[in-house]
Amino acid sequence: IVSERPNVRRDWSWNDQIRRAILSIMSNIAEGNDAQTNAEFIQFLGYAKRSANEARSQLYYALDAGYISKDEWAVWMDVTKKIASQLHNLIRYLRLHQHDLRSLGYKMPQGTCNVQRATFVWEDEKDNILASVV
Repeated sequence: IVSERPNVRRDWSWNDQIRRAILSIMSNIAEGNDAQTNAEFIQFLGYAKRSANEARSQLYYALDAGYISKDEWAVWMDVTKKIASQLHNLIRYLRLHQHDLRSLGYKMPQGTCNVQRATFVWEDEKDNILASVV
C-alpha cells in the first residue's frame, strides 16, 4: 500500500488529494446515476472524468516525488486512462440519446447502454486503485 510507505506517509496533503480524486470518480457516477435526465447525468459523468484526470495528474507527482515506481505508475496510468475512456464513451452514448427518459422505475430498451454494468466495472477498478494507493 503506497500510503503506508514512510516517505509517502509524511505527505498527508498528497494522500488526501489522491484519495479525494479517486473517491470523487465513484461519488459523481453514483450521484449522476440518480439524475432525472441524461443531460444531468452527463454533467456528473463529466465531473467523474475530470476526477480521473486529476488522479492521473497526482500519479505524475507521485512518480516525480519517488512515491511510486515507474512500473506502478504505468499500471495506474493505464487504469485511470481506461476509466476516463469508459466515461467518455458513456457520455457520448448519452448525448446521442439525450431525450430518453431516466427514472428509477424506467427500464431502458434492450440493446441500449447498461449504466449498472458500467458502474459495476468501475467498482472493480476503484477497489483495485484504492487498495494500491491507500
